[in-house]
Amino acid sequence: PVHYQYDAARVPFRVALDYCEYGDSRAAAILQKFTTFFSGIGADKVVDGYALDGTPQPENTKPEGVQSALFLGAAGVGAMATKNSDFVNAVYERLVKQPDEMMMPVSTYFNRSWKVFTLIMMSGNLFEYSLHP
Repeated sequence: PVHYQYDAARVPFRVALDYCEYGDSRAAAILQKFTTFFSGIGADKVVDGYALDGTPQPENTKPEGVQSALFLGAAGVGAMATKNSDFVNAVYERLVKQPDEMMMPVSTYFNRSWKVFTLIMMSGNLFEYSLHP
């Protein structure tokens, strides 16, 4: 695909893991770009697909307001490496409080897995952020 879709959505999570492990300034710069983009949209409006110019191109639109735990969670994990705690907190709260049917389009297994991965990371149980820059 030539747009930001389900394969690409994993990038902020993976770069955040790299940043946590090594504190690389290149990773921080990339994560700041992701965070600026997604926090500008808002945690409640992140969809599961974007054209390369940033235009929403969601793959799942039913029911209205449905989101992908992968897209939202990976964006939130990426934001943990920035100073945007408001966005991080909004993502975490949304992942915890949204009913599963609103966070699990099409593939419940895939989105449930990513919901767990991101909540473990965001709660500090996957990686101890305070030990690293």
